[in-house]
Amino acid sequence: RAARKAFRTERPTPSAPSSALTPAGLSVGLLALVSPPLLATPLRDITELVPASLGTVQRAMSDLQESGYASRSGRLLAPKRLLDDWTSAYLRNYPKWHPSERYETEMSLATIREQLTDVRSNVPAWLSGEGAVEEQGMPIRSTTLMIYVSDEHRLQLNKLLRLRRSASGPVEVATAFWSPSLVPPPFAPSPVVRGDLLATRDPRQHDMVERLETDDPVLRRLTGGS
Repeated sequence: RAARKAFRTERPTPSAPSSALTPAGLSVGLLALVSPPLLATPLRDITELVPASLGTVQRAMSDLQESGYASRSGRLLAPKRLLDDWTSAYLRNYPKWHPSERYETEMSLATIREQLTDVRSNVPAWLSGEGAVEEQGMPIRSTTLMIYVSDEHRLQLNKLLRLRRSASGPVEVATAFWSPSLVPPPFAPSPVVRGDLLATRDPRQHDMVERLETDDPVLRRLTGGS
């Protein structure tokens, strides 16, 4: 068990270069992880699901196949390797996805989670990190909250949660690099949740990764869990 944790902290280097592992193409790699059959859809349809240009999608799709990650028919050939390589690239480019936008609010973190998971909420936003896994019933008490939202809904989110900029605030807001059509709210795609847990230096959150890989159907499929 200890050896497994050490492996996760080391953040292994991708085994093969791919446009799907560049900052621009990570969203295409995420699509491959979350919903492999979409790899067989027209490229222009994919640009509606992730914030990537047609050229980026084309290069990423080609490299996924050439690197042995996926087939042309939309089947993952090396799911665990793609997950590990994608996670490594995601963590390496973490500042790009997470500019320092921290906030404080009079609301408790539990109230915020309740607001964002309410089916009546008209602000599409996604929980990630320790806040997401706590809301899903895992044994952790979150002290921070990671929220993803599209740029067009960021103001609405700030008003809903009454967020105020604070360098030491417990709430972090980042731009979602997927669409609600790919992964509906209220929880971020599980590879992103996994990556956000690993991005911390908190051993409590690292412990939740193993639980997430067992409980989450997408990660269970990718890691080969039963």
